[in-house]
Amino acid sequence: MKVAIVIVNYNDVEDTVKYVNTISKYNVINRVVVVDNLSTTSGAFETLKKLEDEKVYVIQSDKNGGYDYGNNYGIRFLQKNNEDYDYYIISNPDISVTENIIEEIVSICVNI
Repeated sequence: MKVAIVIVNYNDVEDTVKYVNTISKYNVINRVVVVDNLSTTSGAFETLKKLEDEKVYVIQSDKNGGYDYGNNYGIRFLQKNNEDYDYYIISNPDISVTENIIEEIVSICVNI
């Protein structure tokens, strides 16, 4: 199973950095996409770009169209880059989730 997670950031760099640093280590997640939804916090996008590595993309939306727009922007970004995933997880950056929970959710989805 290939799993991608999309996280929309808007003026919440601290939580986003903490969350991405945690979940990017999870083996169950193949790709993390952080969409900065045109944050107004000075240096937000530049700080987030430091998270990028072989597993994490950080992109900026072309407008702040709201939460759903940011999530769709991230998914379309992956599709335009010919990255295909079995599951897309939409997540807020201000939560805490274990790898086991994500594995259980994917397992449930597989068996539906």
